[in-house]
Order: sequence, then structure tokens, then C-alpha cells
Amino acid sequence: MGFQYETQSMNRTNLSVFILFLYCFNRDSGKTLDFTISQNKKGNQSIPFFFKRNVIDLQYYNCTMKGLYPNYTVYVENENKSFTLNISLNAASDFHWVAQNESNGYFPWGLGWCRYGFIPRLDVVGNITIDGTTSTSRGIGYLEHAWGNFSYGIEKKSFASLFEFLKNLHKVLPFVTWILSEQSKDLNPLKLSTANHHGYDWGWGAFTNGWGLHFGFFHSLGGELSLTPDGKTFWDFSNISVTYSRLLYIPETDTYLPLDLNITAHKDEKTFHLRLTTTADPDLNLLNIYPRSRFSTGSSGIQTVGVIEGYYKDTEQNISLHGNCTFGIYRQFQAVRYGSVEITRIRPPQGVGFSVEIISHLFHAALSVERLRLPQRKLQISLNITRSQPPVKPPEQPYNGSTLFVGGSGPGNYTRIQDAVNDANNGDTVFVYGGEYRENIVIDKAIRLVGENKSKVLLHAGTKDGIKVCANRVEITGFTIEAEQANSYDDAAIYLSSSGNDIHDNRIVKSEWYGIIIFNSSYNVIENNSIIDDDIGIWLCRARDNTIRYNNISLCNYLGIWLWPYSVHNTICYNNFIGNKVSNARNNDATTRNIWSHNYWDDYIGLKWKRFVDPNNDSVGIIPYKISSFNRDFSPMLKPYI
Repeated sequence: MGFQYETQSMNRTNLSVFILFLYCFNRDSGKTLDFTISQNKKGNQSIPFFFKRNVIDLQYYNCTMKGLYPNYTVYVENENKSFTLNISLNAASDFHWVAQNESNGYFPWGLGWCRYGFIPRLDVVGNITIDGTTSTSRGIGYLEHAWGNFSYGIEKKSFASLFEFLKNLHKVLPFVTWILSEQSKDLNPLKLSTANHHGYDWGWGAFTNGWGLHFGFFHSLGGELSLTPDGKTFWDFSNISVTYSRLLYIPETDTYLPLDLNITAHKDEKTFHLRLTTTADPDLNLLNIYPRSRFSTGSSGIQTVGVIEGYYKDTEQNISLHGNCTFGIYRQFQAVRYGSVEITRIRPPQGVGFSVEIISHLFHAALSVERLRLPQRKLQISLNITRSQPPVKPPEQPYNGSTLFVGGSGPGNYTRIQDAVNDANNGDTVFVYGGEYRENIVIDKAIRLVGENKSKVLLHAGTKDGIKVCANRVEITGFTIEAEQANSYDDAAIYLSSSGNDIHDNRIVKSEWYGIIIFNSSYNVIENNSIIDDDIGIWLCRARDNTIRYNNISLCNYLGIWLWPYSVHNTICYNNFIGNKVSNARNNDATTRNIWSHNYWDDYIGLKWKRFVDPNNDSVGIIPYKISSFNRDFSPMLKPYI
């Protein structure tokens, strides 16, 4: 659980960004429960965030974290109180700064700085309530406190960033000197890459014998590791080597996320070796990919859990270590995507010369050059061109199974939609008779969800997604859905995280955040829906090859449709965009890889000059409608569709 906030001063009214995130992991099943809270208002009223200096005293909504070494308390609840956490933490070890004897906790962060301290072991006791079930919990805890000028040097004010870097250089230089003094001096091969800059992996471990561990690795600099056998004595390592044995590639951000890794550290006569294996995959909803500047498409902070095993040895002892751990992955995504240059000196007995390998994912190319002088002169050059593959379209699903009925007066009819969905099998149809239904629905199988009529079937979503679709090839039709009290920035009336779905002939109204979310999802058809009076009508994020047509997207409080980066090859055509208050459409990706065609835009300049923009009298304007710098509807309509 973490409170994370950004501010330009210690004045709490000048708070620019805040998020409270909390995740529960089941180490056996790998299941993750996400209770992240990031809303900053309740209804029309802002929720203040309070904090104090020189003591842990944080409060947001009803969530608090308080204390001063060695005792702390934490209380967290989500808005509908389906989850509460109430625990006390008592430090069982000393507080320790990262590289305490060298830099007293300071280290570089991009062109900025950070100060980081931690308590590697706390005794924890308290209560956790999930969906009405309360459990008394005891365990081992870890506390960290980090703050500073987390500057990546990517802001538009480059000179200001450089000035801040020089002003704080004295804080971080001891850490850099300490790291470099113990690293290998042989830089062969020498490799530079965009992935090496602003990458950071972090972890904490608690061993069964009472030992504790903290580590942090900077891809561009090296790493630091603290090991304590008793909570009083700390051994800080900087001569560290790390290898990743399992990686998860995220094509949308062109990033590799490590899942398993091996660590070896040396200091004087001490040697420490560790293998970390994650037992729950990272939750990719934490990929925060909104654009920050021309150089960066965003950043991520992802955490997961795992098990650790290894050994420690010195001149007197060799100790096996086993335990549990938490693992954090922090990345900044480069606008130039992945690129690297690797230079290798060729030495005897292989020969005398050098080789250079250049890789660019932006240009889908790899260039290698090898130059030998001995034992014979040779120059070899090769160029390979690669192209990424589109997502695989899921196979068609025949809906030839049984029909389950909800509502109405038939014998055996269900009263809740979710109960019928739970009992359905792939290929079944869930038919819902007219009425009001107050529930949140999760669909995890390929079924048809059919309402009797969108003017008769009303689904009140409450505080979460109205219908969350996790399975491919789901059809939803015939509903009026509203999520007027959604409490999270990623809640929607319909949330698609799967592919090949058909959403048609629905009314989606009064959603506090989004009408429809298409997240990491492809080959969906959104057709003939009325999406009215939502905050944002349709939001696409890391979504491609979707078709959005014949929809009425109107009167949204912010945007009609919003395409975030990595949403490409989508077709948006034959829609009405009317009365959306800030903008009808926005496309953040600086490409023309989406098709916009034959939409009606109520702010189209050609509506004022129809006789000049419609020489063919076919109701299609000859002046393109501008969506963004690189995106146009080249055939805007002069009349709305009925």
C-alpha cells in the first residue's frame, strides 16, 4: 500500500498529483485484488489530502497512515467499504538509509534526486475485510519512505532541469562514486540503450531465519543492496551483478518487464546470491502511458510478489536463505522506442578488431558491422528489417447453446444477471426481461447478453464498472446502462479487456467517468449505440483494429472519443459527435494510423459554409475536419445521421 503525491511546495493546497494504491496478492493462486483509489472528488465535491512534515500523518478520504518510529497504524477503505484494512505495525529492526555510510540515503533519479530510507522488518497485526468477510491477520511488514525531486529531465524547461541537476549534484555524487568504485572496470562490451535510462527495479525480502533484504538496481548506473541478519547490523553492497531469467514483453510500450532474476553481490569476504521468482504476474493496468513530453510517452510503477532463495557466505559461515518478497518495476517509456548501440573489442585469440551492433525498434532495423585487422583483414556488414505482427483475431463463437432467462415471470428465471452469467457456458445466451437491475456484471465466457429492449432494461452500475468483459467473443445488446456514481478513473459502463466483442444497440448514459473503455483490446465492433451525457464517451488505450460506427456520441462533459497512444488501425466512421463540451475527439498518438471517415461533427467549420464545401451536393465536406496534428476526417458529413 502506498500514498504517492506530487507537489511544488509543502503547501497541501498546491497538490498537483495524488494516488493511493493498494494491492492484495494471493501467493498461491497468483490472484491480485486491486483497490487503488485515485479519484479526487466525491460527486461535485473535492476530497482533500492532508499531510504533515517530519512525521507520517497522511489522510485521504477516510484512509489514514500515521506514526513515528517505531509504531505506525494504517487504515484503508474503498468508497463502498467492500474492502477495509486496519493494521498496526511495530518496528522489529532499526531504520536504515540506502547507502547509509556513503550518501546517507541520497541517490540520483534522472536529472533529479531522491532520498530513500526503510525499515526492513515490522511486526504486523490487524484486520482485513473483503466483501463482508473479516480476517485477523498477523505477519511481517516493510516500510519505506522516499521523497525528492523526481526529475527525468524530459520537461520542456530543459535549462531549468539542468540547473536543478547542478544545484543538487553534491547530494548524489557520493552515491555515484561509491557505485562506480566497486563496479567492474572492464567495459567490454560497452552497451548504451534507451532502456538503460530511467529504469529501476526494486525489492524487499523477509527470510525465514529473520534476516531482511532491500535492493534497488538502476539500469544506467548499477545497484545497491542492503542485507541485515539481526535488524541492527546492515551490510551495504554495490558490487552487484543481475541477470534476468524470465521477461514479459509489452509491445505497446516496447518494454521488457522482468519476472524472475538472479542477484550476486560481493563485499570484502562476503558473498550473497539470490534467486527471485515472482508468483503473481504484474497488473498491467498500472502501465501509465499518458504522454509527458516529446521525449516520453509515460511511465509505470508496477509491483508484484514472489519467493526468494539463495545463500550467504563469508570466511566463517555458509547460510541457506528462503523467504518471501515484494518486487517493484519502474520504467519510463521512450518516444523513440527501444534502441541500442553495443561496441565490442575483439581480442586475441579470437583476433584483433571490433564489432558494432545497432538496433532500432522505431525503424524495425538491426545493423551489425564487424571489422577485423588480424589474423586477416575483414569487413562484414549486415542489415535486417523486421516488422511487428498484428494481434491474432479470436475465432468466431457460435451462439448455439442454451438460453438462460433473467426477470419476467417464467419458472426458474434468475433474479440477478450475474447469477445467470455464472451458470452459463460458452455459446449460451442470457436473456434479460425489462426491469431495473442494480448490480455490476463480470463476463468471463463467450456468451450473448441480450436485453428485451434498451428502453425497458435499465442497469444501474453503482460504484464500479457496469459490465466488465474479460472473455473474447461476447455480444451485448438491448440495455440502458448508467454508472453515475463510478468512483475510479478507469470505471466505465462497459469495460472491454478482451477481443472480438460486439456491442450494439445500447443506451449508455450518465457515466461519471467513461461510457465505454476499450483497453488492450482488439477487433471489437461498437455499433448503433447512444452514448450520451458521460464524462468521456469512448476511451481507447492500447487498442487496435477496432470498428466504431453508427453511434450517437453526444453531450459528454469532456470528450466524445479519446484515443491514447498505441491505439492504432482503428476505424471511426458514420458517427454523430454533437454537443461534447471540451472536444468531440482527441487522438494522442502522433500518427495517421487510424481511419476517421464520414462522421458528423457539430463544430465542423464547413457547416457555416455549406455551399462552398459541398460542391457535389452530397452532404460530404471537401475541407477535412481536424482531430489532431496528424489526424483528419477527410469526409466529414454536413448532416447528422438519424
